[in-house]
Amino acid sequence: MSEHLLIIKADTNDADYVHRIVNIEKELGKYYNESLLKKVASAIQNSPIRYNWANSEYCKNEDNPRKIYKDILTEDEIQEFEDNYCPFGEYGIHTIKSIELYEISSKQSLL
Repeated sequence: MSEHLLIIKADTNDADYVHRIVNIEKELGKYYNESLLKKVASAIQNSPIRYNWANSEYCKNEDNPRKIYKDILTEDEIQEFEDNYCPFGEYGIHTIKSIELYEISSKQSLL
């Protein structure tokens, strides 16, 4: 069985990036929600505003993901993405910069 890593990069403050790295098989079980990730990525790519996923301190009413994507994503989908995949900085984030899935073909333990 191959191992997969999901890496999501987000901007937390003036190009200060945070990442969420999820080992798919170990953390979420074999079946991660690929359709949700593709749906969220598509929504973000077509976001009408600059800050495409503002939360916490950065979230204003007009850039709240629940408002921006209300016709694309359900409340449950937004919550699942935030709970299982979305990175979070000290004060929240304002922009998802990338969502990448890697298949690990080899691994070397250094410690």
